[in-house]
Amino acid sequence: MTYKIAAGFNNVGSLTDLSPQPACEGIRYAEMDYLPDGTVQPNGYGLAELKYEEGIPEEIYTSLLTQMGLTSVFSAPVTIALPVDARTFANHNAIIVKPNDRRYQLFYRGVVFLVRRITAI
Repeated sequence: MTYKIAAGFNNVGSLTDLSPQPACEGIRYAEMDYLPDGTVQPNGYGLAELKYEEGIPEEIYTSLLTQMGLTSVFSAPVTIALPVDARTFANHNAIIVKPNDRRYQLFYRGVVFLVRRITAI
């Protein structure tokens, strides 16, 4: 499966592939609850980073901003498909945050989109 995104919450029908595909270590949680029966559950909202370490041309960077709804704002609500384990993706609502300008000559390097307040839908 691939990383997909659409502007706005609960917009599963409009999910489209991110191109190029980012690197992502999956969803992280600030706290985990260890329950008396031995199970573990995440506590609170999830957080993920969509990373583009290699240089991406300005036109692709601009296209990503458009696809994520970040052309004129610093953060925006999105529907996003993220990995929940090594082989499974699931749809989530989240807030995506525009990265700091990492332009180097004609390319953007070390671009990281922060995905916050992740909740499963």
